[in-house]
Amino acid sequence: MRPLRQRSDRAAVDIPAAPPQLLVSVACASEARAALAGGADWIDLKEPARGALGSVDVDTAQAVATLLPAQERLSAAAGELAEWPTGRGRESLRVPRIELVKLGLAGFAAASHDKAARTELAERAAAAVAAARAAGKQVVLAGYADAARADAPAPEVVRDLCCQLRLPWLLIDTFDKRGGGLLDWLPPRALARLLASCRRAGLHTAVAGRLRCADFAALPAGLVDVVGVRSAACGGDRTGAVSETAVRNLKETLHAAAAAANCPEVARQQVDATRAPASS
Repeated sequence: MRPLRQRSDRAAVDIPAAPPQLLVSVACASEARAALAGGADWIDLKEPARGALGSVDVDTAQAVATLLPAQERLSAAAGELAEWPTGRGRESLRVPRIELVKLGLAGFAAASHDKAARTELAERAAAAVAAARAAGKQVVLAGYADAARADAPAPEVVRDLCCQLRLPWLLIDTFDKRGGGLLDWLPPRALARLLASCRRAGLHTAVAGRLRCADFAALPAGLVDVVGVRSAACGGDRTGAVSETAVRNLKETLHAAAAAANCPEVARQQVDATRAPASS
């Protein structure tokens, strides 16, 4: 695989002037309205009953796309790469307003240690990327923090694949939504090191996986471009309905956490976290 493009440590940990954007995953048009009213920066289409990256029906996608203001960003969960050739997620390419489609890599764990499996994964991912680009869209690959639960490659392998395919985004998420959240699988120091390596590689980063308001202060805000939520926007139950009030609270808390991270001492601690030994 093409080696990571390197950037300086300073560039890897600069705190942006703006806080991370809040992405809210919605399953229908009414949820999209609630998310927008609550201040969501980014609307994402996802059917929680169909798995970690379950795709909505194309009619639902069209309905949400129609109601979004022109400046709103729209992405869509498109399932797992293994299902892509014949899966429901591929239908998202038919919706012009969708900018990005998210694909998981469940079932490709062998790519973490086997060269032939890694080559096969790269070829299949490249085919999906080509189809998406032909439809005017980008692919976002998901690195699962609980990779063993998904029989998926380690997030670091997914990061390298993104670089090989020249993809601009990497999503760090969880596969098993019944288990712990992102920070249970990747504690803050480990997450900071991974995200810092993504920054040095020139990747934009999104994090998700049962994140709550209480988790935002522990996120390395200077290394995160987008924070994605579903459960927290639905009162803790990802199969519930998105609440305008919950989204507003999430947005305010995310902004407060980012403001706190702008202080020099916190910024220095983030730099130290990215350099800490893996055993810490």
